[in-house]
Amino acid sequence: MDGHSADYDLAVLSSMVNHLQDYLEGDRLFKTITVHTPEGERLLKMTIGGILQRLEALHEEPLDPEQADELAELEREFERTRDRNRDLYYKKLGRELKSYMDSWRWFLQNCWDGDHKCIADYPQEVATRLRIESLLEEGSGQPALQEGRQRVHELDERLRANWEPGAFVLPAAQASKYPEDRFWWLYGYPRVNTY
Repeated sequence: MDGHSADYDLAVLSSMVNHLQDYLEGDRLFKTITVHTPEGERLLKMTIGGILQRLEALHEEPLDPEQADELAELEREFERTRDRNRDLYYKKLGRELKSYMDSWRWFLQNCWDGDHKCIADYPQEVATRLRIESLLEEGSGQPALQEGRQRVHELDERLRANWEPGAFVLPAAQASKYPEDRFWWLYGYPRVNTY
């Protein structure tokens, strides 16, 4: 996921899944946890989106049978905790969605206000839009996320109206994961307004 080994990513996921119940019951949106990895002890921020991102990354890594079994068990435990705490889970997911939406809107507003750094920063900042997409997918069908879905739609419409189609902005090896018809915002750049 971030250039680490599958064992590292599994250690991070394991710690996040083990802390999930406390995270859902707690008030913090970004919970700092201590993770014991093959590379040593790490302090990492935990969110639902972070768990989903780890799961997705691990499903794309070549795993040996023991690692694959560990991943399957962690995924089952994640789903059990989620299903036992559906109200808390989707409430927290909605808060995380709002946080990333605010960040994404702020970045796009800078583009629309004429900040030319926007184009250079876009390939890094679009990770926020990918996290938003992941959260929306996880919460599909949840009425509590309707407002978030509406805000994403409105920002996407404004972005489309100020869009320069172009090349895929992430590493080329990832392009097959993100078809242009669905992930159009990965194929080009926001148009920077000039007055």
